This record gives sequence, structure tokens and C-alpha cells, in this order.
Amino acid sequence: MTPVDGTGELFGTGDATDPLFTHLRDPSHEWESTARCFAERLWMVFQSYADPHFLTEIRRDFSARFWEMYLTCAFLEKASDRGYFLSCPKPGPDIRLDLNGDRIWVEAVTATNGEPGRPDSLMEPSPDGSYRIPEEKIVLRYTTAIRDKYVKYLHYLRMGLVHKNDAYVVEIGRASCRER
Repeated sequence: MTPVDGTGELFGTGDATDPLFTHLRDPSHEWESTARCFAERLWMVFQSYADPHFLTEIRRDFSARFWEMYLTCAFLEKASDRGYFLSCPKPGPDIRLDLNGDRIWVEAVTATNGEPGRPDSLMEPSPDGSYRIPEEKIVLRYTTAIRDKYVKYLHYLRMGLVHKNDAYVVEIGRASCRER
């Protein structure tokens, strides 16, 4: 994969393994062009908050990195009205909000379909469109996402990046329903 630095075009040329990223980069449908324009508008706001590997990672896992960008932009939009200051210090959780001397850390995570073949993995709907919603597996996928961020939280506590009195919020998005 071609490394990309933290500045530049969101959908620049180069290797990409995420099918959603490539569909948006090279749109063939109107919805893809509309979605690409929306993502590019977010990027213009988010670019200065992105970590150095953002443009490389969004090519591998578009849903997860888009969710982080979207949340950051949503918080930024309301920051002055709500009286908080937003930053994205690295290393550390994705977003830091400072409000009246309190710190609120926000982690963006997407629940994926899991690894194909494992008992907790989700699968694509059948070609005829029928699909049973496996609620227990969906709960397991969300629980796995939360567990993974909890492990990171404990790491951030040990490193001193997050204090035990800080608020720590996990914002879960849902990756598109496709095999990974």
C-alpha cells in the first residue's frame, strides 16, 4: 500500500483495499458522487485534526475512519455554542473535549461483521434479499467493539494520557454490511 501523509486529498490516487473507499473515489452512481462530496466537505474541516496515518488508514477501513471524521466534525459544529474546546491529541483517544475544567474523551469505533466463519460473525443477506436479523450476534459485535476500546482505555490510564476522573465515551457506528 502506498503510504500517504496526513495532508492532501481525501480520495487521492494510490492503492486502496476498502471497496467502499474505491467506489466513492471512482463513483459510477449518483449516490456515490453525493457521498464523496459530503466526505470531502468533512475532510476540509477535519484535516487539521487528523493523525498522520489517517489518509492511509481510510483506504483500508473507510467506515471506521469516516465515523471518526464525522463525529469530530459534528462536535466541532457545536463547540462554540456549547462552550467546549475540542482537540485530537495523539497518542490518545480520538477526541478530547474540555468543558469547564473537565475532560471528556470520545472514542469512535465501528462494529464490524467480524471474521467470516466465527460464531459471532454476521453475513451478507442472501441474493434474494432475505435475511434473518441475528440479534445475539449483533449484540456480540457491539460488545466486542466496546471491549476493545475498554482495553485501550486501560492502556491510556497506565500511560497517564487519561485520568481516572475523566469521562470516557465510546461512540459506536455500524460498518456497512459486507464481509471483511
